[in-house]
Amino acid sequence: MVGGDEGWRSQSRVRDASLDSFIAHFVTAIRHGRAEDADRLARRTAISEIVTRGLQLHEELGAVPAESGVASLTDPAHPGILLTVATARAEATGSVDALERPLRDAARRLLAEQTASVAQRARNLSFAAFAMHLVGDEEAALRIAGRGAELILSIEPGVGSKELPEFAVAASDLAMVYVFSEQYLHAVRLWSWVRSQVADPREPALMQADWGLAIVGTIVGDQSLVAAFTRPALDPNRQELGSAVGRDPWWALVQAARIWAALDLIDPERALHITMHAVASTSASVLISPLGTAHAATLLALGRPEAAIGVLQALPDAARTLTGPDRGWRTTLLALAEAMRGGDISPLLRAPGLRSDPYLSDVLRSHAALISGDGDVTAALREDGRQRSVRATGLYAVVRAAAHLRLGNQAAALAELARVAEQVPGTGRSAWALLLPDADVQALRELARSADRPQLAEVLPERSAVIGAVRRVELTEREREVLALLQQGRTNAQIAGQLFISPNTVKFHVANILKRLGVASRDEAAALGVVDPPGRSAHTG
Repeated sequence: MVGGDEGWRSQSRVRDASLDSFIAHFVTAIRHGRAEDADRLARRTAISEIVTRGLQLHEELGAVPAESGVASLTDPAHPGILLTVATARAEATGSVDALERPLRDAARRLLAEQTASVAQRARNLSFAAFAMHLVGDEEAALRIAGRGAELILSIEPGVGSKELPEFAVAASDLAMVYVFSEQYLHAVRLWSWVRSQVADPREPALMQADWGLAIVGTIVGDQSLVAAFTRPALDPNRQELGSAVGRDPWWALVQAARIWAALDLIDPERALHITMHAVASTSASVLISPLGTAHAATLLALGRPEAAIGVLQALPDAARTLTGPDRGWRTTLLALAEAMRGGDISPLLRAPGLRSDPYLSDVLRSHAALISGDGDVTAALREDGRQRSVRATGLYAVVRAAAHLRLGNQAAALAELARVAEQVPGTGRSAWALLLPDADVQALRELARSADRPQLAEVLPERSAVIGAVRRVELTEREREVLALLQQGRTNAQIAGQLFISPNTVKFHVANILKRLGVASRDEAAALGVVDPPGRSAHTG
């Protein structure tokens, strides 16, 4: 395998050539009315790769004269054509609303189709799952993806099998459905299967597996998944990639990985620089959950929980966050943010994703108790033995370390810091400690130094994002609105325009906020980010 930046460029050239060939042959087949040929081409090409050329494909298909081409590009009987067209339209226009019915019909046909070919069944399941993803039915997409993953992972076709390419593209598309839903460990299993079965380094499915595992490995903190040649592209300190590729979901995923890499260096300012560039450069259609979640994590690391909650709630599928399938980091970050702003995390703990993971709920309860100084910090000390991602293990360990020290168990606190040092990739440091009260971080650092284990002090940041105790501040409704906008970086003029009040009135509210919070500047007020949530005060103003 070619290393460094050249490895990245080399694979990009091969991938581009493969996609150029697909588009040329697919559009030619459409232009000449050869629907069966176009459908077969789509079955052999991962939709998760086609999506990177959606705009180009949309324009080229639009130039095909209706009277000379395939009679219908949205016929559910040709799911390959339909999914290709829907993917292109989603990237070009940001919507597939007009195609929802044919996509759902195609999914039903694919699921009902009887075929003796296991590879074809796997491809049908991957097509159906991707169709449900495109129409926004995440629960159905994940349910179907589960069936497809179970089928693929239960067989070993062997390198050289004629059906292997179809299995590989099916696995690739199913993996991406999982990534879009932040179900990373399921995606890892599928891409690892592709990597174990496909030998040709020029095969697009293997390239996607390499990059998918590298991205997911960086997001979940497992560097064993990250191939050496992918690391330069994921380096948080590399020069920014151009915004011209902002419609490519893979570009957005690379940016999400770079954000997490910056947080692993405990450099939230760098993470914020990356996330602001990425969000500004990315079309709404690919502002996918991994990028939005990384953005929210960055705001939390900077001590801005209100802004983090705003980002999470603004994502396209936010309405399903608390009622849909387990979204992992999304629900966890919401609970961490709610605790950091002094709110009640109980409603989040009743969400399906957290109800299915009682220990995660216990960790979040302990975190909230550490922040508020009120409640049971011992909940996180009851481990359940389940295997978890490296990043999750880091969160649990720093919460347990602080809880043990609060209870006077210094040996156990040091053991948890040692666990973090072993788990955290590269730096041996945990950005999750930024979300602990600063007093706990300083106490843990002092404990490590006094125990003559200074390397464990380096696990922790020098300063937490949660300075001092949570303040239960009585602000008026208007003051809370102004503070929320301050935390989003708005100027007085912007706040005035959004709230339909004068700039002088904004200045008056800002002055009152600073006085009530006991801080000297608007930046300090925004960074504090811990006040009673809107609607809790009896006052209005």
